[in-house]
Amino acid sequence: ADLALAFTPEDDDAEARHEWIETQLERGWANYWLGRAREITADAKRLGPLVDRHGSAAQRANFLRNLVLAAFRTDRYLVSDQTLAHARASVEAAAEARRPMILAHAEFALGFCHMWRDELPAALSGLEQALRLAERIGDAERIVLCLSYLTVVHRKRGDLPSTQEYLERSLRAAAESKMHAYAALARANQAWLAWRAGDLAATMEHGRAAVT
Repeated sequence: ADLALAFTPEDDDAEARHEWIETQLERGWANYWLGRAREITADAKRLGPLVDRHGSAAQRANFLRNLVLAAFRTDRYLVSDQTLAHARASVEAAAEARRPMILAHAEFALGFCHMWRDELPAALSGLEQALRLAERIGDAERIVLCLSYLTVVHRKRGDLPSTQEYLERSLRAAAESKMHAYAALARANQAWLAWRAGDLAATMEHGRAAVT
């Protein structure tokens, strides 16, 4: 896409600039999954002035999302106040954009931040909101992520029945979407429930299944 656009930040072609910003922002997801926090941060520094001056509300939301993604990697999920503020601002920009998929992503990221900070009521609210949006628009990936981390939130709350309910839903959704890492997370949650029940044989069985 970069080669096709042949765009540089100094160019004054508004349409090409919009598309170039889009391509740069979407690199953030790939870099996140590859663990390339430095690349996300470098892209953000380069893109920030352009997004501030020319970016749409949707692009501002995704730019802020990328700042959150970079912080997850660099800070190893020790979510700072600044990262939380970026996540909140991403939700606000996504709501302004009126783009349900972008809003579902932003709501998930905010709930995810609260989960890591052990702010469990806020985590529950944010992830449930993201799940409702994802189900409404058929965003299968976001459904799996929301169900998976709602299971973790209920674990943190010590709510065993809700943990059981959500891990079953997350396991089905992960299997249907072939998202094997999240199927493994569901099996790990099963191991935790078995441990809480004092069933060490089932704990080992589910734990091994999660690892394999």
